[in-house]
Amino acid sequence: MTRFSIFGYYGQGNAGDEAILAALIDGIQAELPDANISVCSARPNATKTEHRVNAYPYFGIDLKAIVKGILGKNRIGYLNAIISFFRSDVIVIGGGGLFFDTPETNKWFFGYINLIRRAKRFGKKVALVGISVGPLHHKGSEQAIAETFALVDLISVRDNRSKETLIRCGVDESKINVIPDLVFTLESASEKRVVNILKKESFPLKGCRNIALTPCSYNTEQPGWLEQYVEFCEHAVAELNCNLWLIPMQRHECHDDLGAIERIYSNLSPEAQNKTYKLCGLYNAKEIQGIISKADCVLAERLHGSIMAINTNTPVMSIAYMPKVAGVLKLAGLQNRIISNDDFLSGNFLSKTLLFYKQSAAAQLNSIKQHPRLLAKQNFKHLHHII
Repeated sequence: MTRFSIFGYYGQGNAGDEAILAALIDGIQAELPDANISVCSARPNATKTEHRVNAYPYFGIDLKAIVKGILGKNRIGYLNAIISFFRSDVIVIGGGGLFFDTPETNKWFFGYINLIRRAKRFGKKVALVGISVGPLHHKGSEQAIAETFALVDLISVRDNRSKETLIRCGVDESKINVIPDLVFTLESASEKRVVNILKKESFPLKGCRNIALTPCSYNTEQPGWLEQYVEFCEHAVAELNCNLWLIPMQRHECHDDLGAIERIYSNLSPEAQNKTYKLCGLYNAKEIQGIISKADCVLAERLHGSIMAINTNTPVMSIAYMPKVAGVLKLAGLQNRIISNDDFLSGNFLSKTLLFYKQSAAAQLNSIKQHPRLLAKQNFKHLHHII
């Protein structure tokens, strides 16, 4: 039996990252049925319930952290974390955009770097699976990447831009595997469960076409963000005679997409509001993918909203608010689905996007020559190989 400990942005209410975790767990269990999996999470109890694996809180293993952990109120959780870490054979970090910094600082960037170094110090295999790297603004970040990534046993990035960034940092090109995002392997919740959710939320399934939108709360203060969402919604309702489904993909006290959705909704005309539906409940990643599958088209700002649409053969246009969005879609051969952030904020996307939705779904789906799912599953073959 191989013991895995998985680290990433988990337990933060982000459907994209929870989709990554679900895909990782399902993929490891399919490839290695006797695997024992634990997850480091901001909310371990929620992770245990949702993903049915052992989970433990964030922890440190320097002297100060050990003393604080043993003497603190959550000493049982801390001890569970320490025991899980030291018993693990493989430390998996991923996936998602975990290795980047900002022009202001790279202070927190070193959390995963230090984790890798400590894991290797204790003789663990380390696999970086389905990650993005960059943007990097500090020489210290680039140097840390070069030195630390040389120690790991597997590097899998989800876009070519990340590979180019690693090579520029000095990472050996032969160590870098470029493989589509892990979420391309995600399965949806059952048909029955999805239909029940839509009924509970009073989402229409018959009559008009339904366009799903996945706004991102990170971007609400960008000039033009709110105005362009409102403009799109008004035109879509008027020209396409459709319903709009507004789907939050992160529900967290610091970043809540439902708050962004409320801003859009409150600025719509009464006519558009009457055709707009907000997803207000809390749902897991597989359920959200199932909901997206019931839409006729998708306008996705959230990266994994795009991937979930592709997984379910739902025509999608994607707002590339960060380089990772364009990188992941380009690797999947879907360059024609990308809306640059500048085009979105300026309104230059509107005519192209409405035309896309007016065309037949079948014609759009034919542009996907090979679904990225089979390629994304290579991640688990590589994981198996390093054991």
